[in-house]
Amino acid sequence: MRTISGHLKTAVFAVCCTLLITAAGGIAAAPAAAAAYDALLPLFIDLPGWNAEPAEGMAMDMGGSSMVSATREYRRGEAQFSAVMMTGQQAGAMAATVTSQGKMKIETSEVYMAVETIAGFPAYVVRNKQEQSGSITILLDTNPDSARVFTVGYEHLDADEALTLAKKFDWPQIKKTLP
Repeated sequence: MRTISGHLKTAVFAVCCTLLITAAGGIAAAPAAAAAYDALLPLFIDLPGWNAEPAEGMAMDMGGSSMVSATREYRRGEAQFSAVMMTGQQAGAMAATVTSQGKMKIETSEVYMAVETIAGFPAYVVRNKQEQSGSITILLDTNPDSARVFTVGYEHLDADEALTLAKKFDWPQIKKTLP
């Protein structure tokens, strides 16, 4: 069984690779800054009552387009929670999409999607009410050229608890630390 964070990491990696390869017109060698994610790893906190995998990071540079991300997966029984910190072209695309939406809210009996402000930051919130799953993307920097995002994904977890867990992370410090 693949976890939500496994799907999230695979999706982020695939989208980023596609965007970067397309933008670059091919694959170029990665520069020496391949460990740019190292400073992010200590920002993944331990969540009381949750088991966590070690944090992992990735840095890519392809023909002038680059991305740095780091992620950590958490489990508590059936509940799953993942946190991702990202900067680069994919983060810029997320920022541009969310900021172009302005205030947006779509709600049905099954799904909730909205652009909101959380703790002073623009955020894109998506949740499947019946499955108790979703994601919260916090735009730490909305400039498409220097965008920084913090995203959490969750399954088998109440949306309010997912937001409470997300708020335990130091968003201003993540913003400062993302390259």
